[in-house]
Amino acid sequence: MTTQTLGSAQHSIDLDFSSDVVWALINDFGDPGRWAGPVVEKVELHGQGIGSERHIWVSGGQKSIERLEAYDDAKMMLQYSIVGKSDFPMTNYIATMSVTPISKEQCSLEMRCTFIPEGDSESNVKKLVTGIYTDALNGIKTILEQG
Repeated sequence: MTTQTLGSAQHSIDLDFSSDVVWALINDFGDPGRWAGPVVEKVELHGQGIGSERHIWVSGGQKSIERLEAYDDAKMMLQYSIVGKSDFPMTNYIATMSVTPISKEQCSLEMRCTFIPEGDSESNVKKLVTGIYTDALNGIKTILEQG
């Protein structure tokens, strides 16, 4: 029996904006293009609330289907998984985005996930996901700073 290695990736950034402002930007599961920028070419949302699925096409032609698994407006957290086969070298991907207040005008924004690498090493998949998270969080910071 083959043992599958569970990998994980995480990136966070401290922002000089209130947690409410940051959460308002990222909390719409059906519209990641609002904060992900031009890397997201198209999104189709199917359903509403927990269990809804977004079909995302990104630059480079990759497509994934993501399902909203958990959403807590009060805790400023949403969790989603990739459904079925994706164009990324992993399975069992479950990601969480969360905003944590630091002070009245400062917060921390974190993206983290677990996954099983498929077709590549755990370290390479972790590097890929961490790069995506780093770009996404830096993009969110830029959007906030540009007002």
